[in-house]
Amino acid sequence: MRLLFILIVLLTLTGMSLTAQSGLRTSWGNDNLRKESRINIDVFPNPATHFISLSDVTGVTKIILYNMVGVRVREFSEITPDARHSLENLPRGMYLVQIIGTNNVNLAVKRLYKQ
Repeated sequence: MRLLFILIVLLTLTGMSLTAQSGLRTSWGNDNLRKESRINIDVFPNPATHFISLSDVTGVTKIILYNMVGVRVREFSEITPDARHSLENLPRGMYLVQIIGTNNVNLAVKRLYKQ
């Protein structure tokens, strides 16, 4: 039991996670973002009910929504400052919003709660 606890702590500290289906895999987060491309973008409203918008669309070319299992559920490629991206027909829950810039650079990954 103590060995299992130590293994979990070590994996957590190194950014690794154990999964039943795929064995050992690295966690997905903001670590893979290019530091020179990081910008401060907020997704609002959060929690959302019918739509989301971005606080700044400078350099943004695409928005991708993933559910918490990692399945892509929506993709928006028409990005304008006043755009409202529909969340209709999505079930309630937590989603990851990946914000992509020019040359498919990851600008940000944000959490979103859909009510």
